[in-house]
Amino acid sequence: MRAYSKKMNVILIVYFVLLLFLSACNTNRVQGYISEINGETVPPPLPPSSQDDYGTEASAEKDFHAYGIIHTPVDLGGRTIRHITYLGFNLLYTLTEEPDPAWERYEWYKMMWNNTRRVKNSFNFEIEMLEVDWSEKSIIDALTTSVMAGAPIADIALLLQNNIIPAVLDDILIPLDSINVSNSDILGPQVFGRTEAEILGERWSIAYNLPVVGPTLGVNLDIINAIGAPHPLDLYHRGQWTWDVWLEIMRLATRDTTGDGNIDQFGISGLPALIIIHTISANDGEMVTYDFNWNMRHPNTVEAMEFVEIIFSEGLLQEVEYLFHWPAQVVFDEGRSAFFIADYQSLSWGNPNFEFVIVPFPYGPSNTSGNVGMIPAWSTGLVFPQGSPWNPAELLMVIEELWTWAGGETEIAQEIVVGPWRAVYPTEDDFQRALHAGRHLYRCKTGVVPYLHRAFDHFAKHFLNHDKTALQVIDAHHDAQQVILDEFFRR
Repeated sequence: MRAYSKKMNVILIVYFVLLLFLSACNTNRVQGYISEINGETVPPPLPPSSQDDYGTEASAEKDFHAYGIIHTPVDLGGRTIRHITYLGFNLLYTLTEEPDPAWERYEWYKMMWNNTRRVKNSFNFEIEMLEVDWSEKSIIDALTTSVMAGAPIADIALLLQNNIIPAVLDDILIPLDSINVSNSDILGPQVFGRTEAEILGERWSIAYNLPVVGPTLGVNLDIINAIGAPHPLDLYHRGQWTWDVWLEIMRLATRDTTGDGNIDQFGISGLPALIIIHTISANDGEMVTYDFNWNMRHPNTVEAMEFVEIIFSEGLLQEVEYLFHWPAQVVFDEGRSAFFIADYQSLSWGNPNFEFVIVPFPYGPSNTSGNVGMIPAWSTGLVFPQGSPWNPAELLMVIEELWTWAGGETEIAQEIVVGPWRAVYPTEDDFQRALHAGRHLYRCKTGVVPYLHRAFDHFAKHFLNHDKTALQVIDAHHDAQQVILDEFFRR
């Protein structure tokens, strides 16, 4: 049974790395939500010992309609909600079997188990999980075909980021703003859950409210000390962490350390596309307009592109054979770059044998938002297909109740996800800086459009080959990028 618990942890970690959620919920707001709703006092969640009898036939009959955290329980007639999802992705926060006391974090999973039984019994319904193998098209194709045939395969569906727009354009989803739910959390204060994809003036998907660790820069302190450069963390704390000083440190670090005439130490390492994307975002640059046009000619974007052109053209990037593939993200393990792209995935895979700290990407000279990186415009999320026999208001109400599994202890819901993240950062302060970065990210449509990001690889190659300037690169690839956007958004 311990293996099941570890599987749950891995699922939650992978899911929330994909989703990149926004900042943590406020515990006081949650407590207030639970204790006072619409002016009526509502009982707080029962402790686990008091909930142990939930789920039996006798107690289900006795306690039916007695207890709801957000909504007054409604008899849903014992019907079954069909939820289609990918294997292992149980985003309703339900458990189908009682957790084993031997599991890690058993108390937390017991809370989830108790809440599952509370909601199912108080509202009188069942859940059928329709799990499919992991494939980008496995859910969207089946969902689209079934909805258009008038018989949707599910009442709630999980859709990947890049599948939500096609589903909207094909008119197979119910817009959230058309749903009338009294005292809704997701459509209101968004304490437990939040709306995600907003397209064509409507909201379409929902996700659980959890923090995200943002992309940051790792700083190899062995190199910083060896070259006598100022400590980037000190600069950050003094408000002096800028592009100019970042560039100067990268230049100081890039040198021949052995005397053989070959540069063997560099200013930065990592995937070139990520360096470009996060630098643009840290300068409040735009990549795609609100009406889905490619917009790399935005002045802030041009300014950022000219900056990264310097990084690449001056040889400050550690080049490797697989520069445009995932292994480039963990080449920092070699200890030959002063800076490296630091995120949960790369730190999890990497195994550095040097001291390092975490700092956010420095603000560009045109930054006014405080953003220090990019996140996709919306996350993978839950949607409501057209044609379901369920009233979407009932579905939304049920999800909101299921998502209260941690009650007022929102730190538990957060820790079950961020706990494993914390372990890969050198110190708690480094982890907190990564969380802070996660609260200051630009939400960009490039993250949800397949193949659009490949342009940034082309940009980097031109800079490395010294064959195009920033403006020439932008203009050379404009038409091809616009075609991709038109095919995706204007079907």
